[in-house]
Amino acid sequence: MRDEMANRPEAANGFVKALRHIYAFAVEYGLAQRNPARDVPHFKAKGNGFHSWTMEEVRRFEQHHPVGSKPRLALALKLYTGQRRSDIVRLGPQHNKDGWITLTEAKNRDRKPVTLSIPVLPELKVVIDATPTGNLAFLVTAFSKPFTV
Repeated sequence: MRDEMANRPEAANGFVKALRHIYAFAVEYGLAQRNPARDVPHFKAKGNGFHSWTMEEVRRFEQHHPVGSKPRLALALKLYTGQRRSDIVRLGPQHNKDGWITLTEAKNRDRKPVTLSIPVLPELKVVIDATPTGNLAFLVTAFSKPFTV
C-alpha cells in the first residue's frame, strides 16, 4: 500500500507511521501477534524543503502590500517576532505591553510551556498601529474573527 503512494512520498510515510501506531496498539491489546509495519522503511525525502524568501522577495511583497493592510501586518508579525503561524494568529493587543510582546508558545504548551518576551521593534509598531486589528487578535478575518490555526 505504501508503494501505491510512491508519487506522494510524504503521504506514504504518514500512512506507514499511522499503521505502525495501529499495529502497536493491536499488539499491546492482544489483537495482533506482531507489528509488520515496523519493518516497512520510509521513502527518502526529495527536494530541498520549502523556499525561504530572499530580501528582494520581501521588498516586492512590501511594495505590493502597503502599511495598514492585513497581508503587510501578517508579514511584519512573522518577520519581527519569528513565531510560528499557530502563535501569530493568537497574538493580540493583550500580549503587547510596554513595548514587549509576551506569549506562551502553542507548541508543547501542555507539556513543557515556553514563555517568550519579544521586543516590539519600531518597524513592527508602525505596522501594528496603522492596521485595523481585533480586540483579542491582531489578524482578523473580514468578519472580525481571529484566523484559525
